Amino acid sequence: METFKKKDKYFICLLVLLGIFIQQSFVKAGFNISISDLIIIIVFVYHIVLGNFNRNVNKIIYFGIMLYAYRLIVTVFIIFDQNLDFTSKELFSTSIKMAIVFVYTIMAYTIFQRKGYIKYFLYSYLISSTIIGLLCIIGTIKNIQLIKQYLFFDDIRAMGLMNDPNYFAVTQIITLILLLNLCRNTLICYSMSAIVTLSIISSGSKTATMIMLFLFVIYVCIKFLKGRIIFIMTTLSLLLIVLSYIFIHNNIGHIGLKMNINFIPSLERGLTVFSQGVTSLEDNGSNRLGVWSNALFLIKYSTLLGLGLADYVHVSKTLTGIDLVAHNTYLQIVAEWGIFFAIFLIGYLIKMIYDLLRMKSRYENLYLVGMILCLFIYFMTISLNNSRFVAFIIGALISVVELKKIEDNGRVKHE
Repeated sequence: METFKKKDKYFICLLVLLGIFIQQSFVKAGFNISISDLIIIIVFVYHIVLGNFNRNVNKIIYFGIMLYAYRLIVTVFIIFDQNLDFTSKELFSTSIKMAIVFVYTIMAYTIFQRKGYIKYFLYSYLISSTIIGLLCIIGTIKNIQLIKQYLFFDDIRAMGLMNDPNYFAVTQIITLILLLNLCRNTLICYSMSAIVTLSIISSGSKTATMIMLFLFVIYVCIKFLKGRIIFIMTTLSLLLIVLSYIFIHNNIGHIGLKMNINFIPSLERGLTVFSQGVTSLEDNGSNRLGVWSNALFLIKYSTLLGLGLADYVHVSKTLTGIDLVAHNTYLQIVAEWGIFFAIFLIGYLIKMIYDLLRMKSRYENLYLVGMILCLFIYFMTISLNNSRFVAFIIGALISVVELKKIEDNGRVKHE
């Protein structure tokens, strides 16, 4: 019994570390590496030794095995072009990436099935995420080079501990949703939310700007449904001020406002969404439309079967000379996995939204729906199919939705 308690303490420590380092990644020798990879493997082995896996996790494992087998068959038996030269190192690298992604999904599902331990991960994640965000804000405002050296993509865009500002914005968006739903202390909730919101702005992510507006609308609607009139009036007043600011900045000019924009330089990049709309995706290094067209070419080239275990960037560079990912998760998973598995994944996520909205506790579930919809929006602008963070979020969502369905069925029986 004493040994079991000690092991539980070790497990809690691992969850705390995982909550911190799941927001961290760096590229070394062409590999995207994170300290959380080591932690998640230790947690995985820990559960294997103790036999703590829920039987329902088998469906995730089966899906992973079927997907890998399919991609292997496509690689071995279907040759699209004699000029494509696949090395064993490339195939091994793709296999490892895929295995890591599914380990994150499996462990997220398993962790969130153990209700007594979820809070340790969430507290660690939310607090560390807010601290990272605060450092990014300080680095932006005070122009501290030490902070910018480690937490910024360049002198303007914050990336936290991630290796890309857009990925950093994803982690902060999820943090914001969780804070607004889970934090019960109003002062702490809004203080931390303000820090996270400013850190998202400091990332200069245009997609994040659109998502924050989307979240704002959902949040006001939830408060409206709960009848909180004072909150709604205050929020709408703040919205009017913000929209007036944006209108003046984009239509009247920078008179008297230039200093404010320079206060957070990345804000000007984010505001191009309002002044230029979709065309902003082509500016300031985004160039989304070009890589989207390239992804469509690769999908057509693979006849919707996918590229197997071949590296997307390698195939793209060989065939078109473009050595970039698709910057669109939908297009990239169709290109890599094939149309069938891509539709299955997206369809499953849509089904989760349907399940959440038809439950008795549908209003309590809106934050989960918001998380899935935010992922859907982000899928449009960056490739997240190999993202360990997104894999973990999806695994956690699957687990939470299943638990809520069980609770909902229990309520129906009691009624």
